Amino acid sequence: MEVIFWVESSYSKENGWPSSMEERIFYQESKKLLESIGWKIEETPGKGHFPLATKGEEWLVLHPLYFHGSIAKDTPKKIAKVLLMASSFRYRQIEVIPPGPIMTGSEYLRKLRQQQPEMVEDIKKICDGVPEDEFVSFKDVLEKLEEKYHVARVGEIGEDVILKGVCINLCSVLLSCGELAVGITDNGETGFRTRKIQGNKKQAA
Repeated sequence: MEVIFWVESSYSKENGWPSSMEERIFYQESKKLLESIGWKIEETPGKGHFPLATKGEEWLVLHPLYFHGSIAKDTPKKIAKVLLMASSFRYRQIEVIPPGPIMTGSEYLRKLRQQQPEMVEDIKKICDGVPEDEFVSFKDVLEKLEEKYHVARVGEIGEDVILKGVCINLCSVLLSCGELAVGITDNGETGFRTRKIQGNKKQAA
């Protein structure tokens, strides 16, 4: 069955993690707790994605606000029991997702394409307002889009490659038409910021 274990950590949708240390402590403790009941943790597979916990055919994506995935009917109590032992975050509740129609990859892509105009505006808002010498990482852009547009599909495990591809394409379009500027973040990752109009020319913010 599909479930969400809601948790509270120092992470926020608006500002992310207060520090890399708090992020590291959260994932170290999550890994330790789940491994204590037989789960295996795969480290983050790529930028903008979260660790994946697996046990046989069961799986959970470990987001800092919720653990979402597909598990057996007798598993929730076992996981809830160990999550209650956490010290770096607080386990709130479990939510069971009612079975719904299965969305195929092509249907999901079609849905995202219909939402592209709105996604373009969201990307520009995410990349707007940063200091002149800073950039918003692609990882952060994708993460915020996932929070709004991601649709969990039956059988999906790990990164959302379809949404990631759409995000890459939209960022490329915004770069080519001068809406975004590209650079390197403090962490050495590719990042973006909006270009502001000065006079009749667009300049990097």
